[in-house]
Amino acid sequence: MNASFAADALVKLQDKSLLVIGDVMLDRFIDGSVSGISPEAPVPVLEKSRETEMPGGAANVATNLASLGCNVCLVAVTGADTQGHRIARLLGANMAINFHQVIDADRPTTTKTRFRADGQQVLRFDEEVTDPISTPLRQQLMEKFIVTLKQADLVIISDYAKGCVPPDIIAEITAATRAAGKMVVADPKLADFKAYAGASLLTPNLSELRKTGALATNGIEDIAKAASSIAKSHSMDAILVTLSVRGMLLARADGSWHHAPAQAREVFDVSGAGDTVIAMLAAALAGGVEIENAVTLANMAASVVVGKSGTATASPGEIILMA
Repeated sequence: MNASFAADALVKLQDKSLLVIGDVMLDRFIDGSVSGISPEAPVPVLEKSRETEMPGGAANVATNLASLGCNVCLVAVTGADTQGHRIARLLGANMAINFHQVIDADRPTTTKTRFRADGQQVLRFDEEVTDPISTPLRQQLMEKFIVTLKQADLVIISDYAKGCVPPDIIAEITAATRAAGKMVVADPKLADFKAYAGASLLTPNLSELRKTGALATNGIEDIAKAASSIAKSHSMDAILVTLSVRGMLLARADGSWHHAPAQAREVFDVSGAGDTVIAMLAAALAGGVEIENAVTLANMAASVVVGKSGTATASPGEIILMA
């Protein structure tokens, strides 16, 4: 894809309205350097030099969409805690994002704290509860979803298996979206892809595809065969498998497939790269871009963010430079 074609494709998705529903989290990064070994235990001592916070999970998908020029509605659950307020404040600073926040006073906001020494991650500390949300909260979530669905061009389910979108809610979201004549793209974390039946497109990585038990080997043709079979059996149009250094593979339910090799790029940080992939892919599809070209754009966008620190985003200009 040349720069001119990429630019034309990216113009098509400007001002498209996308609805994201799923698990939001707060990504914290503690950066510093190791000064020595602790006298209390044989562990390194990290001297903190900087602390940053970024929207993670479904919230990172939303910020990626906004960076691409889309209008975004985000429907998600947070706790009634400081972290939940911080996510709302971070998202509220972006005029392109309308955050429909459902607050659960009985659970903490999922928070991932990564400790990095001289740019190298040495520890991650997670604070979360992954139990499915309660029935009253499900009702609130779906009420907000149904209202915002009317204005959406496409729906993204960002499932991190943190309890916001359990299987029955995913099925309800998918059915409502398809009944409205709109596409639904899902990023799966559950091992049984039956939970995402009826989705227009699924975006697992290779590890997530393996967990289904459908994959015989790691060969490209076997991956394509397994993904096509799953798509067909669960009434999906296609599955896009992200393959890290091998790029991406799009497998359709009819058995046809397309492999997009990875863009050559030095990798600095893969945090949130999957969020960028689904955001770019979904935005392009909402803009009417052909799916193979949408995959190429997603590949380019992923190459941009892995060269950055933290849960980063890719702008249209940066993506065009990758062409």
